[in-house]
Amino acid sequence: MRIISLPILAAVAALSSPAKAGPNVQLCLAMENNYNECLRQQEARQRHREHEREREEWARAEGAPDGWEGHRHHHHDDDGGDCSAMLVELKGNGCF
Repeated sequence: MRIISLPILAAVAALSSPAKAGPNVQLCLAMENNYNECLRQQEARQRHREHEREREEWARAEGAPDGWEGHRHHHHDDDGGDCSAMLVELKGNGCF
């Protein structure tokens, strides 16, 4: 019985000890937050573009409503940047 309980006690001790954080944990957390925010902004821009495209298709199919003729649409080719550079930085800093 004592032989079986020794490995169990060792496992419990290993799991209960605090994890040792690397020197760049704060940097990695900040970079991860920036990366996640970048992804959220890209998704929001994509949803906005899709909504704008649907409105334009509706206007062509149905005819523009009153006041629509003077409405200017802004098309942005620049999507605000690509988040992949941040992902490369995360990997380069050993964040995962």
